[in-house]
Amino acid sequence: MGAVLWILQHRRGVDYPMAYMDDGYGIDLSGRLVAHYVDGELRFLPAQQVATLAVWDEIGLPYRAKKVVSGRVVTIIGISIDLDLLTVSLSAASIADFSSRVAHFLNPSQPHGRSPPLRAWRKIIGHASWALTVLPFSRPHLTPLYKKLSIGGEKKERANAGVFTNKKVIEGLRAIVRGLEEDEPLSLLDQGLTEWTEEDADVVVFTDACLSAEGRETLGLGFWFRWNGRLFCLLL
Repeated sequence: MGAVLWILQHRRGVDYPMAYMDDGYGIDLSGRLVAHYVDGELRFLPAQQVATLAVWDEIGLPYRAKKVVSGRVVTIIGISIDLDLLTVSLSAASIADFSSRVAHFLNPSQPHGRSPPLRAWRKIIGHASWALTVLPFSRPHLTPLYKKLSIGGEKKERANAGVFTNKKVIEGLRAIVRGLEEDEPLSLLDQGLTEWTEEDADVVVFTDACLSAEGRETLGLGFWFRWNGRLFCLLL
């Protein structure tokens, strides 16, 4: 998809081509609507969307007519983008669905008890990560789940292996659900989303993965605290 975006911007004059996985989208500031046939139906679409579809047709990139949408409020990968209110949100149905999946995952009366299989962990993490697009400041609540899957050795590789849900995992998932249900839609004008530079930071830490540490052939993470010249390594 990256190559397609490059063609759109540098060869076909599409100003803001974007994509998430295999979902393409963009912004057309011209305000021009152009007649274009989509799956045999004549529709009036933003000029740059038509230019995008023309490239897709030319290179044989398939797409579904029902996903060719445009407007002041559109849904991208299940997330509602409102250009008038400048907000990003999930629908009530999407929030209810996520809440139901979390309740099922944490329900000890299920056959898996307090130890859902690894595949269920991966699914709930993926679903939560998607939902947190509209609740970015709650993303640290996922840390306990990632931590549970990063330790424990071989059993974390078997899809059917049970992984115990501890208190931090339960609290983290419930906090995400609570935030989705109670918080206001994410405003694109939120100061927390403002771009910042290194000069704005109170503390700057450089980190990278390393293949050896302290003379030992082992995996680790290195941390350099520039202001005091200290270097640390965390063995994994």
